[in-house]
Amino acid sequence: MNNETTPINTGGQPTGLRCLVMVCTYNERENLPSLVESISQHAPAADILVVDDNSPDGTGKWVETERQHNPRLHLIARSGKLGLGSAIRAGLKYGVDHNYDRIVNLDADFSHDPIEIPKLIAATTRANSPCGIAIGSRYVPGGRITGLSFLRRSISKAINAYARLLLGLKIGDWSGSFRAYNSDYLKRLDWEQLTCNGYGSLQELLWTLHQSGAAIEELPIHYVNRQLGKSKISWKDASGALQTLHRLALQRWTKRS
Repeated sequence: MNNETTPINTGGQPTGLRCLVMVCTYNERENLPSLVESISQHAPAADILVVDDNSPDGTGKWVETERQHNPRLHLIARSGKLGLGSAIRAGLKYGVDHNYDRIVNLDADFSHDPIEIPKLIAATTRANSPCGIAIGSRYVPGGRITGLSFLRRSISKAINAYARLLLGLKIGDWSGSFRAYNSDYLKRLDWEQLTCNGYGSLQELLWTLHQSGAAIEELPIHYVNRQLGKSKISWKDASGALQTLHRLALQRWTKRS
């Protein structure tokens, strides 16, 4: 693949593009101030969108206060904990509706380092062979994981291997949420067909975009398990992701038949 890239401006993003960095939150008041600062440092020309599910710890209230003197910070305040999938879709649709060219999603717990944001955006903007989705991947050469328990790592690897088997795409990190999206492909989506509200939404979204013609590329990142706050992932989430994979596989084989 040709690695020629579009020129990057001093804001850490390709010249002429409007970029949005989105973060979905539930009880991330401890992490969010430092995260917003880090995003602003590494992608100062990008706007930041927080999609908050009415966090009891005041995450949304902090954003409301902060955005009064930070014009690049935006908020979608939702009524309650409605699920990661619906939060990601809400943020992506906001980006499309507000005419952003690239939308980056990353976790709020610092497991994804904002220093990697320009690299992901640049992969979607190469003059030759740009990808439609760039994934910050734990499971490609150069990718690393720190601080994740053996059980969590085993479950993650198993789900990703199962996704490759069922869906036939050699993607290492199906469940990674650190991604840069080219909005041209998001505009093609039938959002009503995306129904998963749990962590399986990450596989659902990736598969649907692939079906619409988006090329997918993985770039290595160093994933670091959260230091502050509590993980939101449960066995129910893992089960829901498997159900989503089975549904997508059934669609795949029905279409082939």
